This record gives sequence, structure tokens and C-alpha cells, in this order.
Amino acid sequence: MQVVLDSFYAEIRTYDVSQGCATFDSDSALREDDVICIFESGLMTHVGKLKKSEGENQVLSKIGLGRIVRSNLGFLTRSYSADAVTVYRLIPRERERASKN
Repeated sequence: MQVVLDSFYAEIRTYDVSQGCATFDSDSALREDDVICIFESGLMTHVGKLKKSEGENQVLSKIGLGRIVRSNLGFLTRSYSADAVTVYRLIPRERERASKN
């Protein structure tokens, strides 16, 4: 997963969530469909997509064997004992940009 992120995505921001997720929940700079990666002790433990709902940033992801759900980051960071969350954004490919002009 890290190889794909490093190849096609730009790292936007990393949050220290050991003291809570309030900054992430209300960060208006984040965009719909940004990729959210949850880390514990430097290891990626969970990945999801950002979805906005009533001005709050939420994460769409699959938890365990269950179905895909939308949840707040606080729930996920507690579930995965996370200490950091990194947000990635897809980098538009030059060829696709040129064809749109």
C-alpha cells in the first residue's frame, strides 16, 4: 500500500491523534475522497476514504469482516490504537491534464 501511495499520491497532512481528533474532524482543507491512513507506532493499520457530512470529515472504510461503513475518526483511532493519521491526495497525471486542455 505504501508503494502505491508514494507513487500516485501526495502526502497532504499528518495529525497526531494521541490527544484527540478535533483538528481532523473540522479541517476544511481536506477534500472528499482523500485517502486516510491510520498508523500505530509507525505501522499502517487501517485505510479509508474521506467523506464530508454536514461539515464534518468522516472516514468510509471496511472494518473487519463487516460491511463498508462511514464513521468518525475518533472511533477508528480508538479501535486501532492509533497515534497518527496521514492524509494523501491523488496526484493528477500529466497526460490526463494535457488531454483536458
